[in-house]
Amino acid sequence: MRIAFLADLHMDYLWHEKLSEQKEQKIAELAKEVDALILCGDNAAVFTNLEHHRRLYRAIREHFNGPVASVLGNHDLWSEYCLRTIPLLMHHHPLLMAEFDIINLEAQNLDLDGLTIAGTYGHYDYSLGLRQADLGESDWENGEAVVYGHPESFLDKKMQDWEGKHDREVCKELLDAFESRLASAAQPLITISHTVPRADLIPHPQTPEHIFCSGYRGSSEIGRLVHAYTSMLHVSGHAHAYGRAKEYPTTFISMGAEINIWTRFVFNTQNRHESVHLEALRDEDEDSQDG
Repeated sequence: MRIAFLADLHMDYLWHEKLSEQKEQKIAELAKEVDALILCGDNAAVFTNLEHHRRLYRAIREHFNGPVASVLGNHDLWSEYCLRTIPLLMHHHPLLMAEFDIINLEAQNLDLDGLTIAGTYGHYDYSLGLRQADLGESDWENGEAVVYGHPESFLDKKMQDWEGKHDREVCKELLDAFESRLASAAQPLITISHTVPRADLIPHPQTPEHIFCSGYRGSSEIGRLVHAYTSMLHVSGHAHAYGRAKEYPTTFISMGAEINIWTRFVFNTQNRHESVHLEALRDEDEDSQDG
């Protein structure tokens, strides 16, 4: 079985329509080659009635009738257009996924002919943060700090609304539920998360922005859990940097996709062959705005 993983599509038919249409075409081509499709979060921009997500899911189902499953990303949970973070996670997104027969991995595992896929958004608990420039948890909780003389901030802290819960609390609740699904998963097991599971998976550029944002990359607890439950493969997004790490028996892949970088990762379950393809796309909408 060939399983395709996509992350950080960031479909936006308002500001990046041509770019999103290019990705639709790429999905149509990919659909001819694989048996299952897994979305690793940041699928689309939040808009009225989740219209960008709806258009993406419709495009997928126009070309692919096989199993599709998804986790959400941080951008899928931004509070915009009268939609709030927790209702998005617990109600709006699950209903829309069900409409298109897409498995919501935050609620259940996907069983594929004896193979289990389990997943979670993940969130972040600052455990992957670089302890530099006197940065601490209070800075990451506040969402802003001055790093080596540069004011830095993280937009999630303004755009997500966890109704008074701190990031560490949100992350723990999500990962406790994830562990329950892992405990019930049959082997062999593949896992996914939107946020990053370990610090060594992606590079750490020593710029003030990257040093500050390292606190929001993910959680080392994700990596501990999937390794403890002997996942053979873990795929994540979020960091916009490609990376690969191995801690037997688990191979960790960071997808490396961005809004203008089409990235597909395909895994063959029979021979465990991995195929990754990254391709820069031209954002014609941005070109026309610049011109």
